[in-house]
Amino acid sequence: MKRNFALIPRRKIPFLLALLTILAGFSGLVGWYLQMPALYTFLSHGASMKFNTALFITILGLSLFLATEEKRTAASVLCSLVLLFSTLTLAEHLLNIDFKIDQLLVIDTFTDAKEEHPGRMSAFTAFAFFLTTMGFEFALFKKYVWGQLILTVALLAIYAAFVGILFNINGLFTFGQYSSIALPTSIGLLSATLGCLSCTAHQGWLREIFSEYSAAVTARYAVLSFFLILPVFAGLLSLMLAKTDVSPGFAIVVLVTGFAALSYQLPFLY
Repeated sequence: MKRNFALIPRRKIPFLLALLTILAGFSGLVGWYLQMPALYTFLSHGASMKFNTALFITILGLSLFLATEEKRTAASVLCSLVLLFSTLTLAEHLLNIDFKIDQLLVIDTFTDAKEEHPGRMSAFTAFAFFLTTMGFEFALFKKYVWGQLILTVALLAIYAAFVGILFNINGLFTFGQYSSIALPTSIGLLSATLGCLSCTAHQGWLREIFSEYSAAVTARYAVLSFFLILPVFAGLLSLMLAKTDVSPGFAIVVLVTGFAALSYQLPFLY
């Protein structure tokens, strides 16, 4: 059964997300060049967006923009560049070597060299870049199912880190030594991953979710409700644990039950 539901034009959402990604990366670049740490460290609990991270987010945003203009080859070249450097950075972390790429363009005087390698993005950030660019490359080469699967995994990991940063839940955005992620980085990666997914919304298995059938409309609102409710849930859970003496288990049960009762009908209201 079809439902009269006007879909947003296919290229509008990825185009806007590409602009947001470019803005997130460019603001970090400006912060480094003008020595304004607030632009790449705000609300990040000590973490910072490295110069390379800001640069690669900008390049990834440009790649996404080119993809919305049907310039697949150029988009793939830029995406491959980010994939290459993220792979090299992961190798630096895993093999404890230095390829001399971390301060290739800008010297990092903000980072304490005794605590972490100056200029080097965290292992988690490099891995998020790796997943996002790998998934996008699959999509650009029309391997939509694999691309969307990898991008979905990246999206969930980045979104969890984003929620963790908002409510200072260390386990969600700090993964051992040198593996935390800054809020500006999470915003840039989140918009990039969403943009890459929306570029292929009418291909692969996402095609069913973004069709005009009523079940697909319901599925979209159900997913949207989840992503909007999760930060509220995490915030209230943190507040309840901080302000009351209830056990974590009891707080989780109360909040899950309450949210389920209040929100299960939301997808069916449209």
